[in-house]
Amino acid sequence: MSDQAKLGAPSVEKLTRLRPRNLAALLSGDPAKAAPWVELAARHGLAAGQLRLGRMLLDGAGMARDEAAALGWFRTAARSGDADAMNMVGRCYENGWGAAKDNEAAAVWYRRSAEAGHDWGQYNYANMLFDGLGMPVDLPVALQWYLKACAQGHPRAMNQAGRCHEEGWGVARDLAAAAGWYRKSAEGGYFRGQYNHAAMLAAQGRPLDAADWYGKAAEGGTLEIRRRIGRELLGGDQADLRRTGLRALALACEGGEASDFFHYGRVLLHGFHCTPDVETGVGWLRRAAHLGHEGAIAELSQAGFALQGAGVSPAHRVSDRLSLCFSGVRSAPAKWRSRTGP
Repeated sequence: MSDQAKLGAPSVEKLTRLRPRNLAALLSGDPAKAAPWVELAARHGLAAGQLRLGRMLLDGAGMARDEAAALGWFRTAARSGDADAMNMVGRCYENGWGAAKDNEAAAVWYRRSAEAGHDWGQYNYANMLFDGLGMPVDLPVALQWYLKACAQGHPRAMNQAGRCHEEGWGVARDLAAAAGWYRKSAEGGYFRGQYNHAAMLAAQGRPLDAADWYGKAAEGGTLEIRRRIGRELLGGDQADLRRTGLRALALACEGGEASDFFHYGRVLLHGFHCTPDVETGVGWLRRAAHLGHEGAIAELSQAGFALQGAGVSPAHRVSDRLSLCFSGVRSAPAKWRSRTGP
């Protein structure tokens, strides 16, 4: 039986008698079941309930989505001094959730959250300073706020600190410091930090370690970074990195996009820096063709395969067209530049 069911109908008396740990568990439970208690806590003036209600309204979890109402509850919690709520007010203004986009207002609320010691507020305020959103660009001050968030174990801030030290943004260029921050970000589980850490390791001549971290970045990263890892690693001269690149292309296919089916299928069909797998490659090309990908249709036709079929005859050979695979697509390895997460 859930905590909500044991307590019965919500009431202010029951709410006020709960221990902090039990109250936190109650408010963070299944949204549909927790909703009556969350609303009661919010209306009774509990900042934790107001913040939770704002998130539920913003996400449409356990209740109808209402961005304007969400912003209202975030503001109410923020007025009581809740630093997490201050950060959420900033996010609403930055993203236009429940109000018109307003970078100046977002920066003000991020600063309040940051000064109150909230790691996400510090990170987001640093981003505004870094990009000059709602205020002039100030790279040295941005780095100071990234470092404050780093001190609280924020992996994304660690990656940004690495970038600043690598590029000399707001601080003297220091590759050793950059490598250290990328490693900490990677170990903290942030896929962009894992990518940058892997790139550093590869540059140091440590392909096995690099392949491991590139693999982690691909597993936990976006389609964009999976594609990039595939492009960069598959054409290299290190077998471990090539295998990781091939795996990244396979993971990119999880997005269901015809272009990813096409590229992965061509690599397998032609054995582009990997062992050829004609049957699997044709299968992926057919999936792309069924989604209307003209390149896949042409590839199958040129290779002599039907758009549909139960299998591929091992005796059916294809011409050697390795130079066509990823033609004009592969780029030289480079550090990941995007500041925003998925």
